Amino acid sequence: MIAVRFSPEDVEILAGILEEAPDYLSNIEEQILALEKGQEKELLDSIFRSFHSLKGIAGFVNLVPIVEVCHRAEDLIKELKSGKRTKSPALIDALLEAADFVDRVLHRLREAMAGYSGGVLEVDFEDLGERDVLAKIEQIPPEEQKTEEAEEPLPVIDRAFAEETLHDFLAELEDNLVQAEETLLALEHSPESETVSTLMRAFHSMKGGARLVLSLAPQETQERLLRAIEEIAHRLEDYFQEIREGKVTITAEVCEEAYRGIDLVRELSRLLKTGASGAPWEAVNAFLRPQREQRSEEVRTQTESGTGALEAFGNIMEQFLELLDDKLCSPSLVGEELQRLAEVVQRGLVRLGRENDVPLVEEVLKKSQEGDTEALKNLREQLARLFEDIQAAKDSTCREEAAQQTSLARTPLQQGTAHTVRVDSEKLERMLNLVGELLALKNATRSFVKQMERDSSPLLPEAKNIASGLERLSADFQSMVFSLRMVPIGELFSRYRRTVRDLAKSLGKKVTLLIEGGETELDRTVIEKLSDPLTHLVRNAVDHGIEPPEEREHLGKPPEGTIILRAYYRGAYTFVEVEDDGRGVDVQAVRVKAVDRGLVSSDEVLRLSDEEVLSFLFLPGFSTARVVSDVSGRGVGMDVVKTNIESMGGQVGIESVPQRGTRIWMRIPLSLLVVRGLMVRIAHERYILPLEFVRETVKVPPERVREYFNGRFVEVRGEILPLVVAEEVLFDTRVDLRGKGFDFNLVPLVVLGGEGETCAVAVDAFLEEGEYLMKAVPEYMRGNGVVSGVTIMGDGSIVVILNPPQLVQW
Repeated sequence: MIAVRFSPEDVEILAGILEEAPDYLSNIEEQILALEKGQEKELLDSIFRSFHSLKGIAGFVNLVPIVEVCHRAEDLIKELKSGKRTKSPALIDALLEAADFVDRVLHRLREAMAGYSGGVLEVDFEDLGERDVLAKIEQIPPEEQKTEEAEEPLPVIDRAFAEETLHDFLAELEDNLVQAEETLLALEHSPESETVSTLMRAFHSMKGGARLVLSLAPQETQERLLRAIEEIAHRLEDYFQEIREGKVTITAEVCEEAYRGIDLVRELSRLLKTGASGAPWEAVNAFLRPQREQRSEEVRTQTESGTGALEAFGNIMEQFLELLDDKLCSPSLVGEELQRLAEVVQRGLVRLGRENDVPLVEEVLKKSQEGDTEALKNLREQLARLFEDIQAAKDSTCREEAAQQTSLARTPLQQGTAHTVRVDSEKLERMLNLVGELLALKNATRSFVKQMERDSSPLLPEAKNIASGLERLSADFQSMVFSLRMVPIGELFSRYRRTVRDLAKSLGKKVTLLIEGGETELDRTVIEKLSDPLTHLVRNAVDHGIEPPEEREHLGKPPEGTIILRAYYRGAYTFVEVEDDGRGVDVQAVRVKAVDRGLVSSDEVLRLSDEEVLSFLFLPGFSTARVVSDVSGRGVGMDVVKTNIESMGGQVGIESVPQRGTRIWMRIPLSLLVVRGLMVRIAHERYILPLEFVRETVKVPPERVREYFNGRFVEVRGEILPLVVAEEVLFDTRVDLRGKGFDFNLVPLVVLGGEGETCAVAVDAFLEEGEYLMKAVPEYMRGNGVVSGVTIMGDGSIVVILNPPQLVQW
């Protein structure tokens, strides 16, 4: 074994390996010693997984000594499970020696890393005993007394672990797709070598992640989708490698081809996530055809020249098997390409001295032409076994390529050693439930302390100290949990760069998307609910707002329009805005449309302000577009925007200046989770009113309540306010306030205010103020918007949280 050289990027990955590998080694030694005392299938599976994981992480940086020894150790475990070998002292010793060898390699790496000062790191593994370990494994005699059919090996891959790995891969894949789109958009405007390298890293991560999941033996349908993702990412990576080397020039056609590949990967990812059918195999084959043809030509050249035949044959054999899979799924597809690749496979077999396998390929072509699917499946299995033998030989010749590829990018392992970690959303939800219980406990403790004050309890000082500590603890815990759910809105904003780019191109317009305040953080549930409204607003801005280049130049504007996505904090709210410098909204056209639809009379519409007129745009089906297109014009989008934002307790508004542009703002609560509220009693039930709407609470004599026609009014501090009796709204009954029997014959009123309007709400009693974790309720339980959600109290009871704006409009 000669010295192995590691690039600076590899050294960074090595640091992560040295941190992670000792855990696997510790587990292996403990499990091998347990195996010596008693053989159990769980032990064999666990030992196999540990060696398999060590081999996988070592493969990231071409640590060949560990890869080879762990691979042979895996084979021992497989043979032990299948009955080809029996447990013996020699086998146990060999497994322990394999683990010891890995430990020696890691120790040698630590020594080399200790003196590393930059540049290429060279490590010599010559004297660590790899040959001795491999020889000892080979000397273990096979089982000779097994004459009956061997028992089918038990699965060695933990399916739960495999599914978790797939889940993590899909999450990382989406991140890489977003990064690739953003980088590609930047590359279109300013080609730079670093931008190309960033793209290559994104595609390389996609490819590496797919290969990692493939190593865990996924289901057949998943395997095919993963292989397609791997191959598409590989083609895109090669594509931009040629651009970086100056072999290909960046053009609009090149970028369109890259976008096509990204869209295919995103669709395959969606199918992996949902388990749905209908994969676009024809589009995938069309996208990969140039790469497959190039590989075929490489195989043909290398086979004829006698160089690289083994590696090239492995590549083409893999393509041949994939095309055979396509043929099995869709018999009408890939016939000619299968014929062409079969000829190359046959020449490769002859070149490798495997002439006896050539008839197998001929039989595949024959059964393919006959349409014999069952025979093709059997032949496919035989070819797969042949491919495994050739692949084992191919692996030893591909290490140089693996080392070059590793230096390109952060691998999944390297990403795993960063300062961030993915948290399962279900775990966050459980933590939120704990926050809710803690808040309920805090509120109950506060009430208990108040009761002790009224009773002049001697334990009051100690109770106050305990309550104060609980307050601090709950506040810190709540802040920590909520911070885990916060996501920069820039991640959402960035997704619309591609939307703007593609839509503008299809409409013959030039549009730039600017992002302001992308660092503004919002709860992830808010981010999710903002996606649809922003999509409608951005598409409207491109379609209706931004003028064509010729029209803009005629108006003295630059030919390229601008759309701004903006976010910022103001008080307890986040404001999100979509602004464009387009033609603006024709307010007079909106007035005419409102009259035509019978929303207002021709006289009334003239008395409305421009702001009031523009609010008609948020009504269902309201649109001033003369032509309905695939993009917009049906009057649905703005209604969706208003509905979604109001469902979060927010508001939406619009401002527009003709020929100057339009700005649509959305005011959204910072969090949809915790509500500071006033708990009240209404008809023997508890309800919560959010404090953000509460101006004050007062109690007034019933004589101050006056009735006028069908409405009630009350005098509060010399001001006449409209009065709503909450019990009448919630229980649909008429209530006589004079007969309610309030304490001290005073009516409890909650004065609500907002947006320049004030109203008084009559309740039965004020109970307490506190913080409450709000849980969402189904739409049918919202009572036309009167109910915002519910909270679960410490005793398990449920209290409804009301929506004051809807309550007073009822």
